[in-house]
Amino acid sequence: VITEKDALVHVSGHPNRDELVAMYQHVRPRIAIPVHGEHRHLKAHAALALDCQVKQAIVIQNGDRVRLGPEEATIIDSVHAGRLAWDGNRAVPLEGEMIRVRTRSLYHGSAVVTLVLDKDDEVVGDPQITTIGVVEENETAAVHEQVRDAVWQAIDGLGARTLQDDGAVTETVRIAIRRAFRAGLDKRPVTTVHLVRI
Repeated sequence: VITEKDALVHVSGHPNRDELVAMYQHVRPRIAIPVHGEHRHLKAHAALALDCQVKQAIVIQNGDRVRLGPEEATIIDSVHAGRLAWDGNRAVPLEGEMIRVRTRSLYHGSAVVTLVLDKDDEVVGDPQITTIGVVEENETAAVHEQVRDAVWQAIDGLGARTLQDDGAVTETVRIAIRRAFRAGLDKRPVTTVHLVRI
């Protein structure tokens, strides 16, 4: 017996074809449901099971519910399935929006712009910009000035009626900010616009 004390050894959990054939010869199941590998691996495994005289082989996807009896085995339903990540004190979907946005922020940073409009739909003061992970400290002022210019141009291009629509103003400013960062830094930060009316 060779153990990790004798040499650097690794035992795969993946049987090869001959080992699968031997398993089917020993166990002789009536149904085979391959569950590990890519779809092409599952199909090949199911075909091998049928070659080994298994009466039925079903290829499934994550979340498929299979009825094994009393009649022939069949897929009867599907349930939500996916990988989870531990975040703080809760499990969250790995493919969910929160993880997606966080991953994007990791590579592109984030930007928050606060814009204040008065009762006449006029901008009060300069838009306030906060960035995280987008610019180096020594370039912050210059980049933020370019972004402010883009915000002013976007606001100037809006008609009086559109300026009364919070959603339209917010989206127009958000797009202008993203374009400015893309043009200046080739970055696409997660961008949030806070529109305040006084």
